[in-house]
Amino acid sequence: AAVRLAGRRRLALPYSLHRRLARLTCDGQPDGVAYLRHAVTIDGAAWRVRAEIRAAGDHSAPPTSAASARALAPGAGAVDAAALPRFDDYDLDPAYVARLDRLFLRAMHDRWWRIEVRGLEHVPRDGRGVLTGVHRGFQPWDGVMMLRLCAERLMRHPRFLVHPSLVKMPWLAPYMRKLGGIIACRENAARVLEADDLLAIFPEGISGAFRPYRDAYRLTRFGRDEYLKMALRHRAPIVPFVTVGSAEIFPIVAKVQWRWWTRTMEWPCLPIAPPFPLLPVPLPSKWHTVFLPPIHVERRYGPDAADDAALVRALSRRIQMRMQAALDDLRARRPGIFRGRIWADPEAPTLSPAVLASTPVLERDAEAA
Repeated sequence: AAVRLAGRRRLALPYSLHRRLARLTCDGQPDGVAYLRHAVTIDGAAWRVRAEIRAAGDHSAPPTSAASARALAPGAGAVDAAALPRFDDYDLDPAYVARLDRLFLRAMHDRWWRIEVRGLEHVPRDGRGVLTGVHRGFQPWDGVMMLRLCAERLMRHPRFLVHPSLVKMPWLAPYMRKLGGIIACRENAARVLEADDLLAIFPEGISGAFRPYRDAYRLTRFGRDEYLKMALRHRAPIVPFVTVGSAEIFPIVAKVQWRWWTRTMEWPCLPIAPPFPLLPVPLPSKWHTVFLPPIHVERRYGPDAADDAALVRALSRRIQMRMQAALDDLRARRPGIFRGRIWADPEAPTLSPAVLASTPVLERDAEAA
Protein backbone atom coordinates (compact mmCIF):
# COMPACT_ATOMS: atom_id res chain seq x y z
CA ALA A 1 0.00 0.00 0.00
CA ALA A 2 2.86 2.39 0.83
CA VAL A 3 4.56 1.69 -2.50
CA ARG A 4 1.36 2.41 -4.41
CA LEU A 5 0.84 5.68 -2.52
CA ALA A 6 4.38 6.69 -3.49
CA GLY A 7 3.48 6.27 -7.17
CA ARG A 8 5.66 3.21 -7.65
CA ARG A 9 5.09 -0.42 -8.52
CA ARG A 10 6.21 -3.26 -6.29
CA LEU A 11 8.30 -6.07 -7.77
CA ALA A 12 8.41 -9.11 -5.53
CA LEU A 13 11.69 -11.02 -5.73
CA PRO A 14 13.06 -13.98 -3.74
CA TYR A 15 15.08 -12.97 -0.70
CA SER A 16 18.20 -14.73 -2.02
CA LEU A 17 18.05 -12.68 -5.23
CA HIS A 18 17.49 -9.49 -3.25
CA ARG A 19 20.69 -10.14 -1.30
CA ARG A 20 22.70 -10.64 -4.49
CA LEU A 21 21.34 -7.41 -5.98
CA ALA A 22 21.99 -5.54 -2.74
CA ARG A 23 25.68 -6.39 -2.93
CA LEU A 24 25.79 -4.48 -6.21
CA THR A 25 23.53 -1.56 -5.26
CA CYS A 26 24.02 -1.02 -1.51
CA ASP A 27 27.79 -0.56 -1.28
CA GLY A 28 28.13 -4.26 -0.60
CA GLN A 29 26.00 -3.96 2.58
CA PRO A 30 22.83 -6.05 2.14
CA ASP A 31 21.70 -5.48 5.74
CA GLY A 32 18.95 -3.17 4.54
CA VAL A 33 17.32 -6.07 2.72
CA ALA A 34 17.08 -8.08 5.92
CA TYR A 35 15.71 -5.03 7.72
CA LEU A 36 12.94 -4.55 5.18
CA ARG A 37 12.13 -8.24 4.98
CA HIS A 38 10.01 -8.26 8.14
CA ALA A 39 7.42 -5.53 8.56
CA VAL A 40 7.72 -5.72 12.35
CA THR A 41 11.11 -4.01 12.18
CA ILE A 42 9.48 -1.07 10.40
CA ASP A 43 6.90 -0.85 13.19
CA GLY A 44 9.63 -0.69 15.81
CA ALA A 45 11.43 2.09 13.98
CA ALA A 46 8.22 4.11 13.63
CA TRP A 47 7.46 3.88 17.33
CA ARG A 48 11.01 4.92 18.23
CA VAL A 49 10.84 7.92 15.89
CA ARG A 50 7.55 9.02 17.47
CA ALA A 51 9.05 8.69 20.95
CA GLU A 52 12.06 10.76 19.92
CA ILE A 53 9.79 13.47 18.49
CA ARG A 54 7.86 13.69 21.74
CA ALA A 55 11.06 13.65 23.81
CA ALA A 56 12.34 16.61 21.80
CA GLY A 57 9.32 18.62 22.94
CA ASP A 58 7.39 18.50 19.66
CA HIS A 59 3.89 17.40 20.62
CA SER A 60 2.30 18.07 17.25
CA ALA A 61 0.90 15.06 15.44
CA PRO A 62 3.65 13.45 13.33
CA PRO A 63 2.82 12.72 9.69
CA THR A 64 1.04 9.45 9.05
CA SER A 65 2.65 6.62 7.11
CA ALA A 66 0.30 7.30 4.20
CA ALA A 67 1.22 11.01 4.09
CA SER A 68 4.94 10.21 4.23
CA ALA A 69 4.60 7.73 1.37
CA ARG A 70 2.52 10.12 -0.75
CA ALA A 71 5.15 12.84 -0.29
CA LEU A 72 7.63 10.59 -2.11
CA ALA A 73 5.44 10.41 -5.22
CA PRO A 74 6.64 12.34 -8.29
CA GLY A 75 5.06 15.79 -8.35
CA ALA A 76 3.20 15.17 -5.10
CA GLY A 77 3.24 18.80 -3.98
CA ALA A 78 1.13 19.55 -0.91
CA VAL A 79 -0.27 16.40 0.69
CA ASP A 80 -3.81 16.36 2.07
CA ALA A 81 -3.46 13.84 4.89
CA ALA A 82 -7.21 13.84 5.58
CA ALA A 83 -7.91 12.46 2.10
CA LEU A 84 -5.48 9.57 2.47
CA PRO A 85 -6.30 6.16 3.93
CA ARG A 86 -5.32 5.45 7.54
CA PHE A 87 -3.63 2.23 8.49
CA ASP A 88 -3.71 0.41 11.78
CA ASP A 89 -0.40 0.62 13.64
CA TYR A 90 -0.20 -3.18 13.69
CA ASP A 91 -1.81 -3.95 10.30
CA LEU A 92 -5.13 -5.16 11.75
CA ASP A 93 -7.61 -5.14 8.86
CA PRO A 94 -11.27 -5.66 9.90
CA ALA A 95 -12.33 -5.82 6.24
CA TYR A 96 -9.83 -8.64 5.67
CA VAL A 97 -11.15 -10.48 8.73
CA ALA A 98 -14.73 -10.16 7.46
CA ARG A 99 -13.74 -11.34 3.99
CA LEU A 100 -11.84 -14.31 5.41
CA ASP A 101 -14.83 -15.13 7.58
CA ARG A 102 -17.11 -15.31 4.56
CA LEU A 103 -14.63 -17.42 2.62
CA PHE A 104 -13.89 -20.15 5.16
CA LEU A 105 -13.61 -19.15 8.83
CA ARG A 106 -17.36 -19.34 9.38
CA ALA A 107 -17.48 -22.77 7.76
CA MET A 108 -14.62 -23.97 9.96
CA HIS A 109 -16.35 -22.59 13.06
CA ASP A 110 -19.89 -23.78 12.33
CA ARG A 111 -19.43 -26.97 10.30
CA TRP A 112 -15.91 -28.37 10.68
CA TRP A 113 -15.39 -27.94 14.43
CA ARG A 114 -19.05 -27.12 15.33
CA ILE A 115 -17.87 -24.83 18.11
CA GLU A 116 -20.24 -24.22 21.01
CA VAL A 117 -19.58 -21.20 23.23
CA ARG A 118 -20.74 -20.13 26.66
CA GLY A 119 -19.85 -17.09 28.75
CA LEU A 120 -19.27 -14.59 25.96
CA GLU A 121 -21.10 -12.00 28.05
CA HIS A 122 -18.04 -11.87 30.31
CA VAL A 123 -15.90 -10.27 27.58
CA PRO A 124 -15.94 -6.44 27.94
CA ARG A 125 -18.06 -4.74 25.28
CA ASP A 126 -15.80 -1.70 25.48
CA GLY A 127 -12.63 -0.72 27.26
CA ARG A 128 -9.50 -2.71 27.95
CA GLY A 129 -9.22 -6.32 29.03
CA VAL A 130 -6.75 -9.22 29.06
CA LEU A 131 -8.15 -12.41 27.52
CA THR A 132 -6.12 -15.29 28.94
CA GLY A 133 -6.48 -18.63 27.18
CA VAL A 134 -5.14 -22.10 26.54
CA HIS A 135 -3.50 -22.80 23.17
CA ARG A 136 -3.19 -26.32 21.80
CA GLY A 137 -2.66 -27.92 18.41
CA PHE A 138 0.60 -25.99 17.57
CA GLN A 139 -1.27 -24.10 14.85
CA PRO A 140 -3.10 -20.99 16.10
CA TRP A 141 -6.57 -22.09 15.06
CA ASP A 142 -8.00 -21.72 18.57
CA GLY A 143 -6.87 -18.10 18.66
CA VAL A 144 -8.26 -17.43 15.19
CA MET A 145 -11.62 -18.93 16.13
CA MET A 146 -11.77 -16.78 19.25
CA LEU A 147 -10.95 -13.69 17.20
CA ARG A 148 -13.65 -14.58 14.70
CA LEU A 149 -16.18 -15.04 17.49
CA CYS A 150 -15.42 -11.66 19.10
CA ALA A 151 -15.49 -9.89 15.73
CA GLU A 152 -18.84 -11.38 14.74
CA ARG A 153 -20.75 -11.18 18.02
CA LEU A 154 -19.07 -8.32 19.89
CA MET A 155 -17.73 -6.24 17.00
CA ARG A 156 -14.34 -6.19 18.71
CA HIS A 157 -10.97 -7.37 17.38
CA PRO A 158 -8.60 -8.63 20.10
CA ARG A 159 -4.87 -8.17 19.54
CA PHE A 160 -2.96 -11.41 20.01
CA LEU A 161 0.58 -11.58 21.35
CA VAL A 162 2.28 -14.08 19.05
CA HIS A 163 5.65 -15.78 18.80
CA PRO A 164 8.03 -13.91 16.45
CA SER A 165 8.30 -16.92 14.14
CA LEU A 166 4.66 -16.46 13.10
CA VAL A 167 5.30 -13.07 11.53
CA LYS A 168 8.66 -13.83 9.94
CA MET A 169 7.42 -16.26 7.32
CA PRO A 170 6.55 -14.35 4.11
CA TRP A 171 3.49 -16.50 3.42
CA LEU A 172 2.18 -16.36 7.00
CA ALA A 173 3.06 -12.86 8.15
CA PRO A 174 0.33 -10.90 6.28
CA TYR A 175 -2.32 -13.36 7.46
CA MET A 176 -1.32 -13.18 11.12
CA ARG A 177 -0.86 -9.41 11.17
CA LYS A 178 -4.12 -8.59 9.42
CA LEU A 179 -5.94 -10.78 11.93
CA GLY A 180 -4.45 -8.78 14.79
CA GLY A 181 -1.31 -10.71 15.69
CA ILE A 182 1.49 -8.63 17.21
CA ILE A 183 4.94 -9.56 18.48
CA ALA A 184 4.87 -10.64 22.12
CA CYS A 185 6.62 -7.95 24.16
CA ARG A 186 5.77 -5.56 26.97
CA GLU A 187 5.81 -2.48 24.74
CA ASN A 188 3.19 -3.87 22.37
CA ALA A 189 1.02 -5.06 25.25
CA ALA A 190 1.18 -1.63 26.87
CA ARG A 191 0.17 0.15 23.66
CA VAL A 192 -2.83 -2.13 23.17
CA LEU A 193 -4.14 -1.79 26.72
CA GLU A 194 -3.52 1.95 26.94
CA ALA A 195 -5.58 2.30 23.76
CA ASP A 196 -8.45 0.52 25.61
CA ASP A 197 -8.32 -2.50 23.31
CA LEU A 198 -8.56 -6.19 24.12
CA LEU A 199 -5.26 -8.04 24.54
CA ALA A 200 -5.28 -11.81 24.07
CA ILE A 201 -2.50 -13.94 25.58
CA PHE A 202 -1.72 -17.64 25.82
CA PRO A 203 0.49 -17.52 28.93
CA GLU A 204 1.96 -21.02 28.51
CA GLY A 205 3.67 -19.75 25.37
CA ILE A 206 5.01 -21.96 22.63
CA SER A 207 5.61 -24.86 25.04
CA GLY A 208 1.86 -25.15 25.60
CA ALA A 209 1.17 -25.41 21.88
CA PHE A 210 3.58 -28.33 21.55
CA ARG A 211 2.36 -30.34 24.54
CA PRO A 212 2.11 -34.10 23.89
CA TYR A 213 -1.47 -35.22 23.55
CA ARG A 214 -1.34 -37.32 26.71
CA ASP A 215 -0.74 -34.09 28.66
CA ALA A 216 -2.71 -31.74 26.40
CA TYR A 217 -5.27 -30.73 29.00
CA ARG A 218 -2.89 -30.40 31.91
CA LEU A 219 -1.76 -26.81 32.28
CA THR A 220 1.86 -25.96 32.95
CA ARG A 221 3.17 -22.89 34.75
CA PHE A 222 2.24 -19.63 33.08
CA GLY A 223 5.77 -18.53 32.28
CA ARG A 224 6.79 -15.36 34.12
CA ASP A 225 3.14 -14.44 34.75
CA GLU A 226 3.49 -11.48 32.40
CA TYR A 227 -0.21 -11.56 31.52
CA LEU A 228 -1.07 -10.78 35.15
CA LYS A 229 1.60 -8.10 35.47
CA MET A 230 0.25 -6.42 32.34
CA ALA A 231 -3.28 -6.46 33.75
CA LEU A 232 -2.08 -4.95 37.03
CA ARG A 233 0.15 -2.28 35.49
CA HIS A 234 -2.53 -1.11 33.07
CA ARG A 235 -5.54 -1.70 35.34
CA ALA A 236 -7.39 -4.17 33.14
CA PRO A 237 -9.67 -7.08 34.10
CA ILE A 238 -8.60 -10.63 33.25
CA VAL A 239 -11.06 -12.85 31.37
CA PRO A 240 -9.87 -16.48 31.30
CA PHE A 241 -11.17 -18.75 28.56
CA VAL A 242 -10.66 -22.45 27.86
CA THR A 243 -11.40 -24.73 24.94
CA VAL A 244 -11.84 -28.48 24.90
CA GLY A 245 -11.41 -30.03 21.45
CA SER A 246 -8.63 -27.93 19.96
CA ALA A 247 -5.95 -30.34 21.19
CA GLU A 248 -7.43 -33.05 18.97
CA ILE A 249 -7.05 -31.18 15.67
CA PHE A 250 -3.37 -32.21 15.62
CA PRO A 251 -2.77 -34.66 18.50
CA ILE A 252 0.98 -34.71 19.08
CA VAL A 253 2.12 -38.30 19.54
CA ALA A 254 5.89 -37.77 19.08
CA LYS A 255 8.49 -35.05 18.57
CA VAL A 256 11.50 -35.10 16.25
CA GLN A 257 14.52 -32.95 17.13
CA TRP A 258 15.64 -31.80 13.67
CA ARG A 259 18.15 -28.97 13.64
CA TRP A 260 17.33 -27.75 10.12
CA TRP A 261 13.61 -27.65 10.89
CA THR A 262 14.14 -25.81 14.17
CA ARG A 263 16.40 -23.24 12.53
CA THR A 264 14.08 -22.69 9.56
CA MET A 265 10.68 -22.73 11.27
CA GLU A 266 11.80 -21.56 14.74
CA TRP A 267 9.70 -24.33 16.26
CA PRO A 268 11.13 -26.28 19.21
CA CYS A 269 10.69 -29.55 17.29
CA LEU A 270 9.00 -31.24 14.35
CA PRO A 271 5.74 -32.59 15.80
CA ILE A 272 4.37 -35.90 14.62
CA ALA A 273 0.67 -35.18 14.90
CA PRO A 274 -1.50 -37.20 12.51
CA PRO A 275 -2.27 -36.25 9.84
CA PHE A 276 0.58 -33.70 10.12
CA PRO A 277 3.24 -33.54 8.62
CA LEU A 278 2.02 -35.71 5.75
CA LEU A 279 -1.19 -33.72 5.42
CA PRO A 280 -1.54 -30.34 7.20
CA VAL A 281 -5.33 -30.58 7.50
CA PRO A 282 -6.73 -30.34 11.06
CA LEU A 283 -9.06 -33.08 12.24
CA PRO A 284 -12.77 -32.22 12.65
CA SER A 285 -12.95 -32.53 16.42
CA LYS A 286 -15.88 -31.11 18.39
CA TRP A 287 -15.04 -27.91 20.31
CA HIS A 288 -16.53 -26.43 23.46
CA THR A 289 -15.32 -22.98 24.58
CA VAL A 290 -16.10 -21.24 27.87
CA PHE A 291 -15.27 -17.67 28.87
CA LEU A 292 -15.03 -17.57 32.64
CA PRO A 293 -16.22 -14.64 34.77
CA PRO A 294 -13.77 -11.72 34.73
CA ILE A 295 -11.23 -11.32 37.52
CA HIS A 296 -11.08 -7.65 38.43
CA VAL A 297 -7.58 -7.42 39.86
CA GLU A 298 -7.56 -3.75 38.89
CA ARG A 299 -10.23 -3.01 41.51
CA ARG A 300 -8.36 -4.59 44.40
CA TYR A 301 -4.72 -3.86 43.60
CA GLY A 302 -2.82 -0.90 42.24
CA PRO A 303 -0.21 -0.91 39.44
CA ASP A 304 2.60 -1.33 41.98
CA ALA A 305 1.28 -4.80 42.82
CA ALA A 306 2.89 -6.01 39.57
CA ASP A 307 6.26 -5.72 41.32
CA ASP A 308 5.19 -7.92 44.25
CA ALA A 309 6.51 -11.29 43.07
CA ALA A 310 4.81 -13.29 45.83
CA LEU A 311 1.40 -11.75 45.23
CA VAL A 312 1.67 -12.11 41.45
CA ARG A 313 2.64 -15.76 41.73
CA ALA A 314 -0.19 -16.49 44.18
CA LEU A 315 -2.77 -14.77 42.00
CA SER A 316 -1.51 -16.47 38.84
CA ARG A 317 -1.56 -19.85 40.52
CA ARG A 318 -5.18 -19.37 41.53
CA ILE A 319 -6.14 -18.29 38.01
CA GLN A 320 -4.38 -21.33 36.60
CA MET A 321 -6.23 -23.59 39.04
CA ARG A 322 -9.50 -21.97 38.00
CA MET A 323 -8.81 -22.65 34.33
CA GLN A 324 -7.64 -26.19 35.06
CA ALA A 325 -10.86 -26.91 36.96
CA ALA A 326 -12.90 -25.65 34.02
CA LEU A 327 -10.94 -27.83 31.58
CA ASP A 328 -11.39 -30.91 33.76
CA ASP A 329 -15.10 -30.21 34.09
CA LEU A 330 -15.61 -29.85 30.33
CA ARG A 331 -13.60 -32.98 29.55
CA ALA A 332 -15.60 -35.01 32.05
CA ARG A 333 -18.91 -33.85 30.59
CA ARG A 334 -18.26 -34.02 26.84
CA PRO A 335 -19.81 -37.12 25.19
CA GLY A 336 -16.95 -37.66 22.74
CA ILE A 337 -14.01 -36.17 20.89
CA PHE A 338 -15.67 -35.83 17.48
CA ARG A 339 -19.35 -35.54 18.30
CA GLY A 340 -21.80 -34.82 21.08
CA ARG A 341 -22.88 -31.67 22.90
CA ILE A 342 -22.27 -30.67 26.49
CA TRP A 343 -25.08 -28.13 26.49
CA ALA A 344 -27.72 -29.93 24.44
CA ASP A 345 -30.20 -28.72 27.06
CA PRO A 346 -30.37 -24.89 26.98
CA GLU A 347 -30.87 -24.93 30.74
CA ALA A 348 -27.74 -27.00 31.37
CA PRO A 349 -25.20 -25.14 33.56
CA THR A 350 -22.08 -23.90 31.82
CA LEU A 351 -19.85 -25.53 34.45
CA SER A 352 -20.47 -27.50 37.58
CA PRO A 353 -21.55 -25.40 40.61
CA ALA A 354 -18.30 -26.13 42.46
CA VAL A 355 -16.20 -24.62 39.64
CA LEU A 356 -18.40 -21.55 39.31
CA ALA A 357 -18.40 -20.97 43.06
CA SER A 358 -14.62 -20.68 43.16
CA THR A 359 -14.55 -17.33 41.32
CA PRO A 360 -15.68 -14.87 44.03
CA VAL A 361 -13.08 -16.05 46.52
CA LEU A 362 -10.19 -16.17 44.07
CA GLU A 363 -8.63 -12.81 44.94
CA ARG A 364 -9.11 -13.26 48.69
CA ASP A 365 -7.52 -16.70 48.64
CA ALA A 366 -4.58 -15.44 46.60
CA GLU A 367 -3.97 -12.61 49.04
CA ALA A 368 -4.05 -15.02 51.96
CA ALA A 369 -1.61 -17.31 50.16
